[in-house]
Amino acid sequence: MICPKCGYNMAEDSDFCMNCGSRVERANNNSTYSDRNIFGKVTIDDNVCFCSKCGAAMPEDSLFCPKCGDKQSRQSRWKNYLIVGLAVAVAIVIIIIILIGRPVQSPVAGISQSVYDQGQDYIELMKSNKCRDKVISYAKDHTNTQFNEMYKHIEGVDFELDLGKKPSQEELYYAKVINKFWESWCIIYTHESIISNYNDAKYKVAVSVYKGILSDQEKKIHDAEELFVNADDMEDIEEAYNILDEVWEGDQESVL
Repeated sequence: MICPKCGYNMAEDSDFCMNCGSRVERANNNSTYSDRNIFGKVTIDDNVCFCSKCGAAMPEDSLFCPKCGDKQSRQSRWKNYLIVGLAVAVAIVIIIIILIGRPVQSPVAGISQSVYDQGQDYIELMKSNKCRDKVISYAKDHTNTQFNEMYKHIEGVDFELDLGKKPSQEELYYAKVINKFWESWCIIYTHESIISNYNDAKYKVAVSVYKGILSDQEKKIHDAEELFVNADDMEDIEEAYNILDEVWEGDQESVL
């Protein structure tokens, strides 16, 4: 449709000229700007803006709204863009906050990545010379302490996991297994402290047998460790605990 005042070629269903703002007479039909105009069908890819007064869709270079005749300005159009842009930015920020606040899951369901990583680090630290020396030193000075209680008395070594305020049942069990590993290594180190007291040649055979038994038990701990660090689910974690729980059954009395 052509504006009779300025000759602008505009949509057939326009009530006002988008160029000069003059009201125009048009034949009655059922078409609307949203589905038929001189630019073809309006899609999300078209350069379309919306009237700041009535909200009608129109080409972004329109000077007047084709529906209400309100004069459009670049400022009003940019205001619309700004509002939409801010809304999108706020939505993105909210999504990021939600994702950050949600604990990252480890390979084992129910255990957060932070708790999982702590446990993996502790498993390695338990085998360090620092921990070994602390246990041996304490064992030599406290010979009356039961072997399976030794791990509770070593100062300067803390393998308690930071589980947060609401740990899951899986995380609580994970922490239990970590303590079981530390208990097992403390027993090994305590036995080593006893062996160091028997350097006389007459104890050579007994010490050799003693070391052989310790070597077998230490291998079981390493088997449990391999299962633990490569665990895919809680069943693997539980199996690692069961191995540790059986390490000294029947053998500890023969060693002592």
